[in-house]
Amino acid sequence: MWRRLAFAILPLAALACGSRVATTAGGGSGGGPGPDAAASLERLGALASEFVVGAMTFAPSQATAQGYHRGRDADDLPLDLDTLLDDLSVESVTRRVGALADFERRLADGVAPAALDPEGLADLQLLRDAAALERWTWEEVAPHLHDPTLWVERLGRALTFPLLLPYDPPAERVRDVLARLERLPDYVARARATLQDAPPVWIEVARAANEGNRELVRERLPRFIADECGGDADLAAALAVAAPGALAALDELDVFLREGLRRAPDDAWRLGPERYARKFALSFHGATTPEALADSAREALAAKRAAMLQTALPLLAELGLPGPADPTAPTPDEEQAALAAALDAIGTDRVPRDGLLDAVRETLAETDGVLAGGALFTHAGHENLSLGPTPVFLRGLYSVGGLVPPPPFEPQLGAWLWITPIPDDWDDARVEQKLREYNRQKLRLLAWHESVPGYFTHSAYANRVTPTWRRLLRSVYGDPATVEGWSTYAEELMLAATPYGRDPRMVLTYAKEELRSLANVLLDVGLHARGMSDEEALALMTERTFQERAEAEGKLRRAKLSSTQLCAYYLGVSAWREIRAEAERAAGAAFDLRAFHDRALGEGAVPLPLLREIVLGGS
Repeated sequence: MWRRLAFAILPLAALACGSRVATTAGGGSGGGPGPDAAASLERLGALASEFVVGAMTFAPSQATAQGYHRGRDADDLPLDLDTLLDDLSVESVTRRVGALADFERRLADGVAPAALDPEGLADLQLLRDAAALERWTWEEVAPHLHDPTLWVERLGRALTFPLLLPYDPPAERVRDVLARLERLPDYVARARATLQDAPPVWIEVARAANEGNRELVRERLPRFIADECGGDADLAAALAVAAPGALAALDELDVFLREGLRRAPDDAWRLGPERYARKFALSFHGATTPEALADSAREALAAKRAAMLQTALPLLAELGLPGPADPTAPTPDEEQAALAAALDAIGTDRVPRDGLLDAVRETLAETDGVLAGGALFTHAGHENLSLGPTPVFLRGLYSVGGLVPPPPFEPQLGAWLWITPIPDDWDDARVEQKLREYNRQKLRLLAWHESVPGYFTHSAYANRVTPTWRRLLRSVYGDPATVEGWSTYAEELMLAATPYGRDPRMVLTYAKEELRSLANVLLDVGLHARGMSDEEALALMTERTFQERAEAEGKLRRAKLSSTQLCAYYLGVSAWREIRAEAERAAGAAFDLRAFHDRALGEGAVPLPLLREIVLGGS
């Protein structure tokens, strides 16, 4: 059903002696410690700590989100990062590029890959690729010059995360936001002086996000003071002083985006084949190539639709709905109609308008019962996971909900799984469309993917990684395909462990998700490396993978704003399946599923090409 990806799991020797991580002259494959192993690992740890902390200092908005609050400047003076905004000026970025190049040289000179075991090689590859990707991005893509969404979203993050993370009492966090508001006019002035041009779609999205920032200052922050700070009069007065200047600056930014920023060509958002391949290699650590992944996804898409039809036929018969005249040889139109009819029928199994949160809560309770025996993995609890409605001031950002994982520097703060209620002012037609898409089956998959045993469980294991420098490196710069792949694979685990895996409604709903992950690959590679048109992209999503038109248009816009991330789901889940299959073959009847999961999860988000070597060794 799933074609094995070419080069999905690279041999360790290729990573240790090839261009990805070059060994020293005469070095071995990295399979065992040499005389300088301890020194190399110690140096690697020191450089990893330096790199992560340096990244936080360069981007205070990220520092707050990651739970890092106090840094030091170039003169070794203390910095209260929660009160600062990012400096994305040409001068600042130029200094950052120079620092990255210097870091890469010191990393190459100071760490001997041949002396490292697979654990150390995984850390080295994360570190090398993270530094190279960031430097390449600033030099080749130059988002500070061409992408206004970078400026607007960094600002939004800086204003939002102090309200989101309870690293200090609410009043102290509001003071951090107020300090950032005071710096906002200078930030906008730098944006106007630095940005040169941008494609229209980026400008449009930046303007919408800028309106979100204005709403935060006008409405969300006052509401937070009222709800979380008891209506503190001093804070309200301080906001009344800071808000006018901040809002005026945001208004100026909107005028600049609307009238002052030069429009680049409509398709300037495309990376192009060479740049896309470079970013793909650094993002996914050489696990495969865009061409191989897209070819695999295209083949898998056709196979998955055919398998879905066989699952749908008994359901259609049960519901009294027509199927193909000859189920063994359906025409393309018959296949399309039959699958659409089955999925439409599944969409009628909806929760009440106000039942989204209750449905997720029920799924978590049910999942607890399934996992209680420890058959899948040891650490199945979620004591530090809070479930509740998305805070009002953040509902514009979380249209459905999602997980906010523990910040790597402060994992004790816990995680939040938020589900966004349907707004009271939505009409019945809009509510029905939402609930058809997020029906009972889809909500169950969403809960598994985002919380237990998916994303939250992966983060819980990642927070147990030692030593501290390794945990932080793998949390902040971990392989996105490892994380997204696990979260998708976790849904399959739950289907296999419960009666839902034998329910055609649930099987088809998960298969529909698989179709979308396959379409994500074809969309991302096609748009950025193969010149795919908007019309081709929308047809792929709405016709081949049954996405609603509005959802497909949103996904198309997302693909124009970013690149490679959409590939992480299919790439990741394919690798997890392959690694498990290899472990089962190697162990035979002695295979222990829980031990396999504990071992793999215990590594955090290591590069997929090295996860196999760490988990399986030489087998």
